[in-house]
Amino acid sequence: MLRPIPEDESDHGAILQASLDSISAAADAASLDGNGPSRSVISAASAVLADGRDDDPESKDGLIKPKRKRRRRSRRWAYWRSLLVMGIVVVAAVVIVVVILVTTDGSVEEEAETVTTDQTATLAPNQAPVATTPTVAPTIDPDTLSTLDALVGDILVAGQKLDSSQPQVENILEEARAKAKDWILTKDLLRDEILADPTLVRFTQRYVLVLLMYSMQLNNGDVESIEEEILAAEETECSWSGIFCDDAIVEQTNITTIQLPVIRRIHWGGQSAIGALPPEVRSLVYLQEFNVSFNDLQGPIPTEWFDTPPPRNTTVLVPEVELQYYLPYLYLVDVGFNNLDGSVPLGFWSCPSLRFVYLSNNVFTGQALPSEEYLKDAESISSPFLEDIWIDNNSLTGGIPRWIFSLANLKSFIAERNLLDGTLPDLDNVVGGLPATMQVLDLSFNNMTGFLPAALFEGDGLNYLYLDNNQFNGKLPTYEPPEIPVLVDVWLHNNQLTGKIPDAFGADWSNLAEFRLQTNQLTGTVVSGCLEPLRWMENPLVEADCLNGSPVECVCCGSNCL
Repeated sequence: MLRPIPEDESDHGAILQASLDSISAAADAASLDGNGPSRSVISAASAVLADGRDDDPESKDGLIKPKRKRRRRSRRWAYWRSLLVMGIVVVAAVVIVVVILVTTDGSVEEEAETVTTDQTATLAPNQAPVATTPTVAPTIDPDTLSTLDALVGDILVAGQKLDSSQPQVENILEEARAKAKDWILTKDLLRDEILADPTLVRFTQRYVLVLLMYSMQLNNGDVESIEEEILAAEETECSWSGIFCDDAIVEQTNITTIQLPVIRRIHWGGQSAIGALPPEVRSLVYLQEFNVSFNDLQGPIPTEWFDTPPPRNTTVLVPEVELQYYLPYLYLVDVGFNNLDGSVPLGFWSCPSLRFVYLSNNVFTGQALPSEEYLKDAESISSPFLEDIWIDNNSLTGGIPRWIFSLANLKSFIAERNLLDGTLPDLDNVVGGLPATMQVLDLSFNNMTGFLPAALFEGDGLNYLYLDNNQFNGKLPTYEPPEIPVLVDVWLHNNQLTGKIPDAFGADWSNLAEFRLQTNQLTGTVVSGCLEPLRWMENPLVEADCLNGSPVECVCCGSNCL
């Protein structure tokens, strides 16, 4: 006899009904705040459960009747039906939770945006939101174009005086101006920001740098590589390659002070540049170092760099030096090893801060250095801070003015392989003779004439003296040996020196490395180079016209008699 199925094993209908009731309650609670799911989910679940009960023709009120012949099949069906229902319940619960979370996140984000907007709107007047770098090209409107035209026009140097034998230079500069303006207008992501600067310093230096890049034609004139590798449209010009800035007070009145990063150094040496130098560089009034050496630049050094600027706003409290010069702080100019031509602007030497001048290995012509008469007529003086003057390997003419040797800080003056002529200043009658700081004097391979001042050999700072391959004449001077001889190289060969060599000439040169005296018209004995060399030096090289039958005898020449 079959036992009846207990209520706890067969009353699945009651269990399922309780599950439906709990789901409905949860849905009602979620719907109260408008964030809950629709009741369609619950209705669908209810329908499935109802189908599960009503499909059985033997069921009544959801309760399965005990039947002897269907007992095993009914129990199996009840088991699988309960699993199905529980799965539906779980899925429905998950859907409810997900919908609630998504809806809640959306409301939180909207609330956060509202709070952020409110906070931005209530920032103090001197607190600006953090600026973000634009990522799209700036738009062009008539007002911006008009403003840009006016600013570029103020910087433009019209009617440039091109002292050059290379007519293509003018075309290079005109094309560069057009490209620079177009880049600022259409590609510069910081355009609107720099135009908003009331001092115009940022616009000026950014535009001039772009113009300089295009006019110099860096990377062999490859415009695409210039724009990709150097011109960073999203960065300030102070972060560009070869550019160095410092903060400076760019405007100061009795009321306000404005401090901005300004360009101090431009180092674009060895950049395969094949273009020219624009006169607009003079607008970089805070520039200190300008190095474009080891390129293939053409054209002149613009004379406009050293013109006298027009009167400035006297209400601005700036140093007096800024009112008299375009480049008042420029102390280093290195344009060596290029193809620059024309004359060296005479105003160049009057830059008040100039210290280091490197013009070597170009094709400069004309007068090398301004005369004292020129400086007097121009009511100007040379920079008192000059330390290095290198003008060698050019085609410069003229003489050596006395003011060169009155520079208290001069260390080296190198002017070899030019067309210089005239005589050396009478240093023997100049108080102090050579500057005490002078270490190198190189005038070789020129057309210099006259006698050699004794002061050249009496200084206690000069190490290297190269006067060879000129037309110096007269006798070797008798001089007073310095307390500490420091001469290392003395090259006097290939001149027209005459007379007897002084008995003690060069005998005190304890640091001597090379002494060349051959190809002159001298007589007597050379005693230089006979001292015991210092421990860190090799035996000195001494060359003279001392072969058998020569009127010159060289005690320590060895096999170097010529």
